[in-house]
Amino acid sequence: MVCSLVAPFFGRTALNWIVDMSAIGAAIGYGYTSAAAMLQARKEGRTWLVASGAAGVLLSIFFCVILLIPIKGLDCCLGKEGYICLAVWTVLGLVFYLSTRRGKEE
Repeated sequence: MVCSLVAPFFGRTALNWIVDMSAIGAAIGYGYTSAAAMLQARKEGRTWLVASGAAGVLLSIFFCVILLIPIKGLDCCLGKEGYICLAVWTVLGLVFYLSTRRGKEE
């Protein structure tokens, strides 16, 4: 919440970095949800839902590749600052995950 409150004071450029990172987060969340639906549909034997879940996973991977890997002719990848923010965001998420996991083991 603090990051969201402070970010507008850095200007429009910083907001674009946040939007770019949230696009990666949305693609990952969409892929995770599609994978979960695909696995549940496989348990239930629902072929059509397995196929649509697999398509969702493939689309999620496609969008992550487009956003993370610079491709000539396409201007849709993250900038240098976006990669730095994404790395910081990932490290903070990993630290948070490990700290909550450690608390459950005790």
